[in-house]
Amino acid sequence: MVFHIQWRANEGLGDFISGLCYAHSSVIKYQRPVRITFHWPNAENFLYSKDDTESIYDRFQHVLSYMRPVDNLTIDHIFESRPKFRFINNLEEFNPMHGLWYPKELVTVEKGLVVLWTSRYNTKFVGYEKDPAHNVWDKVTNRLVSCGYHVAEVTYRTPISEMMDLIRRCEFGIGYQGMAMQLYKFMWKPLVVISGRVKWCKLLTPQAHIIDDPNLFLGDIQEYVKESKKAISDSLNKHQIYLADIQDPMKHPLYGKEKY
Repeated sequence: MVFHIQWRANEGLGDFISGLCYAHSSVIKYQRPVRITFHWPNAENFLYSKDDTESIYDRFQHVLSYMRPVDNLTIDHIFESRPKFRFINNLEEFNPMHGLWYPKELVTVEKGLVVLWTSRYNTKFVGYEKDPAHNVWDKVTNRLVSCGYHVAEVTYRTPISEMMDLIRRCEFGIGYQGMAMQLYKFMWKPLVVISGRVKWCKLLTPQAHIIDDPNLFLGDIQEYVKESKKAISDSLNKHQIYLADIQDPMKHPLYGKEKY
């Protein structure tokens, strides 16, 4: 019997990445064909900003092309759909392992290349909790440059092909709780996230090293990267254990129930 996941997406990258990773993992964990249906609030070619280079659906397809494929996974899309539920059959919402997966190809490391993302070029302010460094990113950038790093900043206007290529090659990434952060969930590159929502960030991206005070970034950068590498190793082991714990999703108490 097919396990059918329904997922309400939106205009951000993080709104669909966990669903994609969960669907891939579910084929293995639940040992059955998986179908996931993404509900998008706008038309397929909708541009959130006039400066956007592509629609969120275009970004979705490019992100998917970077993921290791699995047999028996079907992906459907319904556009201009705004269901009341957040998802149906996300049985592992609060398990950080459910939203992880793997890249299709081996990633490389270009020494000294750092990918940076901030909220300062977003169409609206995301809030202090998600980006406590919103007014000091220039200091963060200068700190990185002074340590000999080449900083490549990406925004929502950056073509997703360019963003993914930079993440594939970077030594590590740093940014606020949003945008490129969750791309690291399946690319397995070290990252540092500056956010006031430490517990939530650890759920969304368990490989990250989280800093809740932007002034702390003036500390040892390589130590932060080292902490992220430890978290990556730990998450890799835990995800393999998660996949090996074969379950029947139909017996789960949340099976078929809408979550809001």
